[in-house]
Amino acid sequence: MKVLVAQAFQPVRVALSEQRKGEKMKARKSIRSLSVTLSMIFLGNMFTAQAADAQWQIYRNAEFNIEFLTISLPKEKRVDNPDVIKVIWHIGFMEDGTNGVVDATRLKDGSLRSFSVTEQASDLRKGMEQSVKSKVVSQKNIFLNGIPAIEFRTTSTTKNGSLWYGVTRILVIQDTLYSIIITCPNKERTFEPDIAKYLDSFKKNSEK
Repeated sequence: MKVLVAQAFQPVRVALSEQRKGEKMKARKSIRSLSVTLSMIFLGNMFTAQAADAQWQIYRNAEFNIEFLTISLPKEKRVDNPDVIKVIWHIGFMEDGTNGVVDATRLKDGSLRSFSVTEQASDLRKGMEQSVKSKVVSQKNIFLNGIPAIEFRTTSTTKNGSLWYGVTRILVIQDTLYSIIITCPNKERTFEPDIAKYLDSFKKNSEK
């Protein structure tokens, strides 16, 4: 789980740091401290896979007005400080240990509105590579329900030395940067139809 959290936040931290050189230090300091906070929140939490049936269901969040598929009712972790709101939803475990998170990061100064994931691809990749024992094996620009996004496929080594395979999609909608992440015990699993449906399911609902 710690690897998932690092993948969810590190690319954003590095890319924002590069984009914001010469800007006020307060926001960058806030992002660094938030990264540490999240690591502490998730350290040792939800790390052991628990058997779950594969009954995917739609989860809707009213605050961010988003929806995505989840294995079980998501477990939510939230950090809200003067500069940043960050929410991570853990979607649960499947019987083989496959699990994932959806992550939302919103800077209260609104600066993410001008952040382009495609223009910042190299910095996002650098952030992925700096994650805990994580390596990017491929990246590509995609559209996720009409929104420009970038997709990284990664490998990560756990504490016991086993190799896991992940897919991370990153996109910005309005003032919020989202990451949709799945990690699986083998490479082939990441290409199976139910995983593809989960990755494609994320969308922002129309404002009422």
